[in-house]
Amino acid sequence: MKTQIVFLSLLLTAAVCAPFRADAQVTIGAAAAPQEFSVLELISNKAGLRLPQIASTAERDRLFTSNPKFTNNQLAWGLQIFNMEVQCVETWNGLKWLSLCVGETPAPQPVQPNSLPSNCAITPSNESNGLFAAFTAIEDPNAVLYEFFVDGVSQGRQHSNVLTLSEAVSASAVTFHYLFPESFLRPSFEERMVCVEGGTFRYGSTTQASVNPYNEAAVAAGDNIRLSTFYIARTPVTQAQFEDVMGANPAIFQCVNPVDGVYNTSNMPSSARPVESISWFDAIAFANKLSALEGRDIFYQVAGMSREDWLNLTYADVRASWKVTLPSNPQTNNGFRLPTEAEWEFAARGGMLSNANNPSASGLDYYFSNGSDGRNVWHKENPNTNNRTQPVGQLAPNVLGLYDMSGNVWEWCWDRWDDMESWHVLRGGSWNVTAFNARVSVRAGFPSAISDNHFGFRLAANSVE
Repeated sequence: MKTQIVFLSLLLTAAVCAPFRADAQVTIGAAAAPQEFSVLELISNKAGLRLPQIASTAERDRLFTSNPKFTNNQLAWGLQIFNMEVQCVETWNGLKWLSLCVGETPAPQPVQPNSLPSNCAITPSNESNGLFAAFTAIEDPNAVLYEFFVDGVSQGRQHSNVLTLSEAVSASAVTFHYLFPESFLRPSFEERMVCVEGGTFRYGSTTQASVNPYNEAAVAAGDNIRLSTFYIARTPVTQAQFEDVMGANPAIFQCVNPVDGVYNTSNMPSSARPVESISWFDAIAFANKLSALEGRDIFYQVAGMSREDWLNLTYADVRASWKVTLPSNPQTNNGFRLPTEAEWEFAARGGMLSNANNPSASGLDYYFSNGSDGRNVWHKENPNTNNRTQPVGQLAPNVLGLYDMSGNVWEWCWDRWDDMESWHVLRGGSWNVTAFNARVSVRAGFPSAISDNHFGFRLAANSVE
């Protein structure tokens, strides 16, 4: 296993973490660089910015609102015009025109809706003869809109999670979608990833290797591993993010806890929980499809699969029979991927920013990614875990700003489990392991096709661009 880890680490490009930057930043009207957060700055005390002037509301609707190529295009969100008829600036938010003259401000914009999980309930009320006139969906603070359906027919998008009907219908006729802002489902690379500066570190446990050699990441005393700079996600992939890309949510922990059958309303709904019941192949497929959607390289190679195939892949298309290999140029490939096992542990320990890599540190083997306090880890001995996954990013991060690397869900890595062709490594522990088994040196191996409600993943990448 050690040879494989060193080999994989050498495939990655040596790099240095650099500040994230915005390209094509322009200042007009002054010989000064724009602010870091600005793409364009106009500086003048003599003139202003003139928006396109549209003669009337009817003309606006003829040009834009009645055109499905406009209303169904996410790239149209945020378009601004000056409506001459009402003498005001108007902004298209994907659903309607918002006027700046009536105190409205554009809300965070939804992308594709996430579907109703099969075990989520809508509470009906105002019953009459077995029919209901009102329905309340479980509120999700991450959603910006709700869309209800009656017998599959949309009742429109609304901010309220309560649907009131003029005529009563059966409870089975009503379903709904959450709609989330794009920043929640597909955050930018800068928001999603953390740069881990490359370096040499002491891999694994030295004190536990003889006790449990297969389930401790262990190397010989004095043996170190050298890694190049890489990027890794701040959190595991969430249920809402997985469904947005793959079109399905396989997670068991959605709205009702399968352990006790009870929904805990004090917790967030499923959207922010890590996706689980994920196989290694599911994780590989997600990484490749997200790369295709965001214009990045396809990292994992599968015979017969083109970029177009990955772009159109559905969850039902994932196959455990795939033979997955590295690209011919892994060191320059910018696609999303799984971290190697060594990368995962290096990042979990805090990279070169943490003294956790000091081999003489006392009690090192028992530390979690974010310290030594078990109350800051979702494991079964923490009573607040409550026999279920928890929303990501709720507990303290490690020194790199990485959340949930200890506990919550086991995370798939690229590496095979020793020499077993059809098994792969998981790291980090989960909601149902003891605190001892959530330490950063603990490892597990399972068949790659197995999907379990303890198994999730997070993304890695070689470069920003």
